Amino acid sequence: MAVSEELEEVIGVLEGKFEKPDIRSTIENLMDEYEFSDKAVVGAYKRCKDEKVEDANLMSCFIGGLYREKILENHKIMLCASEYFSGTYMDCFLTCFENYTPECLTCAGEHLPNLIDCMLGLPYEFQ
Repeated sequence: MAVSEELEEVIGVLEGKFEKPDIRSTIENLMDEYEFSDKAVVGAYKRCKDEKVEDANLMSCFIGGLYREKILENHKIMLCASEYFSGTYMDCFLTCFENYTPECLTCAGEHLPNLIDCMLGLPYEFQ
């Protein structure tokens, strides 16, 4: 199985922190059997690293992060659309629903770059 340099680095770090010989095969199995992407595995590790999780809690953080990344990966379009519509609704409510004017369309259009950025961004970046 070919893995990215970034994923190889994550696997190396995890193997160094935990004296379990099966970490590599476990991650590869997750990727093969459950279709976890390189980005999801790396994203889960980065999230734990960014949160400065202690080594004793790293594995549980990593497993929880894998679940979160998989959910974000599988439902990204729905999450981005939901964020777009809720943001548009909150910002444009008065403009659009009191009277239909060109400003209403302008207001709704102002949020489109956020939707596009969300859909193009990695699951890890979606907050």
